[in-house]
Amino acid sequence: MFKNSVVTLAKAANTASTANNTGKFHKQLNQVQNLLGVAKRRTKNINQSFSKEDYLKHRLIERYRTLYLNKQHLQRQANLERQFESMNEAMSLLQKILLNTMSLLKIDKTRRIPC
Repeated sequence: MFKNSVVTLAKAANTASTANNTGKFHKQLNQVQNLLGVAKRRTKNINQSFSKEDYLKHRLIERYRTLYLNKQHLQRQANLERQFESMNEAMSLLQKILLNTMSLLKIDKTRRIPC
């Protein structure tokens, strides 16, 4: 879905940039630049070194890489949340055990905590 929308926007931006020579950017060209995070002043230097197709491929690869890294980060975060929940359960169990042993000590002060 993401790739198809980028490709259609890129095609529209390519036709808009060739049709519009007055210096005003077409709405779809601005959408592509906003989507790819490209500043207008940087596009001239980058477009001189790369062709537009290569540049769009490069930006798509970077975008998919960041999406993949974000997905990995979310998976790590979910794992840490599960570990935190299990640690909280263990701590609550230990507190219950401690309260039970303290109540046993209050009943009979001669007994010691079993080791």
